[in-house]
Amino acid sequence: MLTDDEAATLAIQTFSPKSQLSSAQAEALNIITTALSSTSPFIEDLHVLFNTYSTLYFRSLLQTTTTLTWSKRMTSCAGVCALLLDKATNRPKDPRECAVRLSEPLLKYRPRSDTLNTLLHELIHAYLFIAGGKHVRGDDPTGHGDGFQRLAAAINAHGKYNVTTTHGFHDEVRSYQNHVWQCTGSCKSLPPYFGIVRRAMNRPPGPSDNWYLDHQARCDGGTWVKISEPPPKEKKGVQKTKIDRWVKKGMGNGEGLQKYGSSLQPKPGGSNNGESKKTNDNEKGERKVSLLEVSLTANDTEEVIVQDTGDKGIILRTEVIQSKKGPEVDDNGGNSEQKRKPSRKRRFLGDGSTADHTLKRPKVQNDNATAAMETTKPHTKMVECPVCPQHVPEAEINAHLDMVHGF
Repeated sequence: MLTDDEAATLAIQTFSPKSQLSSAQAEALNIITTALSSTSPFIEDLHVLFNTYSTLYFRSLLQTTTTLTWSKRMTSCAGVCALLLDKATNRPKDPRECAVRLSEPLLKYRPRSDTLNTLLHELIHAYLFIAGGKHVRGDDPTGHGDGFQRLAAAINAHGKYNVTTTHGFHDEVRSYQNHVWQCTGSCKSLPPYFGIVRRAMNRPPGPSDNWYLDHQARCDGGTWVKISEPPPKEKKGVQKTKIDRWVKKGMGNGEGLQKYGSSLQPKPGGSNNGESKKTNDNEKGERKVSLLEVSLTANDTEEVIVQDTGDKGIILRTEVIQSKKGPEVDDNGGNSEQKRKPSRKRRFLGDGSTADHTLKRPKVQNDNATAAMETTKPHTKMVECPVCPQHVPEAEINAHLDMVHGF
């Protein structure tokens, strides 16, 4: 198992000025040069640079062992590299695997150079995890020991980068830390933190923090009080429609029916506008018809009451249609379906009046067919009465003179 310094030495030897680049490294360098020469403020494809950096600086060990993703929730640091563990043994996977995540909130408004330096910083961590094995061990528990710094310096000299051990995005980090707590104990008056904890999420300090036990030992038993938080977000409700407002005003208790369609209320003991009786003797005319109701009448037709919204307001209508049952056979063996009347539709207007229309639309004939039908009709010769200016058929002129003029 290699140390960080030994793994860094192997990587530096592949791209140092004293050694010649391989053909794969030379091709990767051309791709990187082309990508960095773009004037776009954003990096078009970060994964392309990830693959080429792995070939050029990290002995092509990261393409198959490391994943690169953007994080939308990470706001405390610009990037992070994690060595993946086996869930069964809680030990590093064999072969080793790493996951690199970059902070989209912190880097999306920063210059391109900051994104590239952060990417190379995390790739150095991933390389030392994969190639070395003793990373984050020894004198520097943060992983930025001699091996990390030597490899970062060699990459900076080769590609004119600025890979460092820390970042300076303090203003961006502070802008997301809107939840603030302060301890009421003695640490409230001690620099540099004065008992203040800032976080981007609404999670108060507690035992899950690695510094919490040390704070309890040093502080004289204060409590954490929240002193600042962001304004609450407005909840986006469901968009209301005109129908929603209309139903809310009165349709739920029947007032809407009385206001917009009183003709929907069946008359006790009789028919409604010439239509067949819709209620039986037990109901005694007290049944109220509601919107969007479907009822099955005695002659196997469905009466559907629906509502329309147009320029003239809300219009209720009821459609009486044949049910979808199969044809029935009467006592004489005939098809009773053929004896049924055509389906009709009643349109209920706002003033309670109705307009009947058959569901079947009339056929429209063209002009040529109409002209042909007119030529087949017999022509009647009209003559003018010699006494009055009226025109009558020629065969009826004598009867006209006798009955009208008394001849």
